Amino acid sequence: MEPISDYRQGGENPDEILDRIDPRLLDALRKFARQEIPLFATPYAIGPDGSIEEVEAGRAPIMRPNDPVTFQRLAVNLALHRLDIPAVSYDEAFVDDAQGVLAVDGAALAVGDEPIFDIETAKAAALEAAEFVGESSNGQPLRPRILLVRSLFASEAPLAEIEAFGRDAQTLMTGRPDAIMRETVDLGRIAMLFDAMRKASAQSHALFEPQVDLVFAFCGDWARSPRSDAALAVRLADLRAAIPGADIRFQIWGQEELIRAYERVALAAVGVLRDVNLMPIPRISSPTGPARGWIGYTPAMSVARLILGPDQLPDPRLFYDNVRHYLGENARANPGAAGLARTLEDGENAEVVLRHNGVTIVARGAEFEESEDGGGDLLLREFQIVNGAQTAFTLYALRNKLEGAYVPLKVVVTEDERIKDGVVLGANTQSAVDRFDMLARRSELRALQHYFEATPPGAPEKLWLQRRRDEPFRTRVNPHRVLQPRQLMEGFAATVLGAPHRVHDNPSLLLDEVPGRIFHPAHEPTAYLAVGWLIVAGRRWAERHDLRWADRVAVGRSDAYPARFQFLFALFQLVDPTPDRVELGKSAAAAERYRRIADVFSARDGAALADLAGVVVREAAGGRPLSRELVRRTGFTEAVRSLTEDARARLHGAGGR
Repeated sequence: MEPISDYRQGGENPDEILDRIDPRLLDALRKFARQEIPLFATPYAIGPDGSIEEVEAGRAPIMRPNDPVTFQRLAVNLALHRLDIPAVSYDEAFVDDAQGVLAVDGAALAVGDEPIFDIETAKAAALEAAEFVGESSNGQPLRPRILLVRSLFASEAPLAEIEAFGRDAQTLMTGRPDAIMRETVDLGRIAMLFDAMRKASAQSHALFEPQVDLVFAFCGDWARSPRSDAALAVRLADLRAAIPGADIRFQIWGQEELIRAYERVALAAVGVLRDVNLMPIPRISSPTGPARGWIGYTPAMSVARLILGPDQLPDPRLFYDNVRHYLGENARANPGAAGLARTLEDGENAEVVLRHNGVTIVARGAEFEESEDGGGDLLLREFQIVNGAQTAFTLYALRNKLEGAYVPLKVVVTEDERIKDGVVLGANTQSAVDRFDMLARRSELRALQHYFEATPPGAPEKLWLQRRRDEPFRTRVNPHRVLQPRQLMEGFAATVLGAPHRVHDNPSLLLDEVPGRIFHPAHEPTAYLAVGWLIVAGRRWAERHDLRWADRVAVGRSDAYPARFQFLFALFQLVDPTPDRVELGKSAAAAERYRRIADVFSARDGAALADLAGVVVREAAGGRPLSRELVRRTGFTEAVRSLTEDARARLHGAGGR
């Protein structure tokens, strides 16, 4: 067996690292090593114009999960895909720099959707920008995108390694390209092309405003690693001074960030619909993005085969963007699925295309290879079935009865999330879909759901996040501990953001703050665990006092506790010693803070605090009834805050909680 690559690892044993990392990241490493991640081992190549071409598969490198270079390759690939940086291929972006001359493991350069791989394309991009220079114009800026990746197969991110990466990235973009070329050909080529674009821009009087992404990846928990915010700030200041006008982002990716990037790759399937008949729909060009696509029909068997995963079973990842979950054994309860099943079981296959809705697919890329008879094969890249989950699963279940059956098909090709949302809303007409349901599509919610799932069922702090309405769980759950995205969103706004009156007034406005202020991917996930336990504490409190908590109150209901968001606000203020100094970024201190809140209520030690929160809310009302009108007032929230501060001071003055 070949020896494991001699690569910097921070002095840790690779096998011990594998024993410690998150099982989801270990799964990614193993699949990557076995060439089982379709996007990274695909026989298809994405051309500069976005076309999809089948290529002859090259000889794959020998990889093992415990080889640091395997992790290095995976990190580079994930960064390329997650940040949408065009490259000739994933392998081309990997830097073969075994001597470690520069602390850079991956690099890619592009302008818009076109990878820059030689001097001609670099200068052409600069000249194209220069064409806009005129007497009344300051020129069209040239904005090349450059990605530089450094990865370390280690459970910690040493500050010295991060600083070295920042220094070497600056050298790469500002040093002498010929000197770098003599040391490392791969990085020297990137340095040469970047320098050529800068010089060509200067000669043609075009503005040079590169977009720079630096990603330092390691396989530990960033929240438990030493913070280096000050060092990052210094490196960013140096880089911005060295490259005026540059938009530079320096990100640290621990295992949580890598897992999120991998989950996005899991959606990036390449699939083929065979023998389809399609008609192109008019192309759309809007300020938010373009879209194109087809409508037509396809053999039912093609859909049944399209949804198969590597295990030849329906792949649930193809339905992540579907706001409705698959009903499983209860699929016949869906009128469309039940009708489709009856049509097939009655042998009326020829009428399926006339009597049933079919499927709607949204893809990032697609190519239709038309045959002589007018049909053809549709090659899909990074696609999701956004409507027709019950149809697709029913076709799979009855795959032995599909001969002669066709289903209607609509395919939309776009990268614009606003257009995708419109397609999802328009396609789901059998039952109402509201804006809160659309939260299920967000990658941040999928990542948070995985975070909740990672806690063992028997753990005291266990909560379940039900991302889609009525989505079933794989194991038995405690219904009191089940949370929905809307409940977490409203609870977060009421407690962490300190605006319970806004939640009572118009909770739909909170959707405009996702993910800017709520469900942001950079937030410490334990903050949402803490919010979840505050909500559970409220439910328990209401049950003890014979009150109806009602997470989602029906209009006109008078028996629900009306001040539940001020209650959560008061409870958070009571349990946390510094509620107005909220830390949401991932850090060991923030994780400990929010986990402490969760521990108070998961151990059932918070009953007295919940009772006190109820008293505070009642006193803040000043003898007035807790009405829907009262709880919408800012003044009522401020009264709750003031009384809670007094109560908290008495608690801490008496020796703690």
